[in-house]
Amino acid sequence: RLNPDGTLDNSYNAGSGFDGGVNVVRVLPDGRSLVAGSFHAFNGANCPPLLLFNADGTLAPSPGALTSLETVYDVQVQLGSQFVVAGTFSTANGAPRRFLARIGANGSLDPVFVPPEPDSGLNAVAVLGNGSILAGGGFSTVGGVSQQAIARFHGTTGALEPSFAGARDVGT
Repeated sequence: RLNPDGTLDNSYNAGSGFDGGVNVVRVLPDGRSLVAGSFHAFNGANCPPLLLFNADGTLAPSPGALTSLETVYDVQVQLGSQFVVAGTFSTANGAPRRFLARIGANGSLDPVFVPPEPDSGLNAVAVLGNGSILAGGGFSTVGGVSQQAIARFHGTTGALEPSFAGARDVGT
């Protein structure tokens, strides 16, 4: 981490690091950071691939209670204290959640958010201004519905929003 003047911030404790790749870092309004990726250890200790760090770089009580996540490619904050997680996983806290889940800051799975399953993993997720969730990846269907590479989900329930046309071949 760098200071505003570009010099190294020696007060930030990055530790010895991760055993795998980091795919995304999200700085939260309170200065903490969410870090997600394909790692399963940090500073030599086993961990899930979604961790929360304090502003000083120390590990915070983490939403990483989702030990069944395999790889997280993206994470976004929704409703101030919930995290929408996209990646390649089939369960979250023991419940079926294929590639898309919403968890609380304490790591608990949101039981109301139950999106239909894409046929392939998700690489990106965004929370829209109206609360809906836009997700992209290598999929061609979501819950059996043709949806090429991009889909929009209801922000509360995770239901596929049929009014969203999705990606179409617009030619070159």
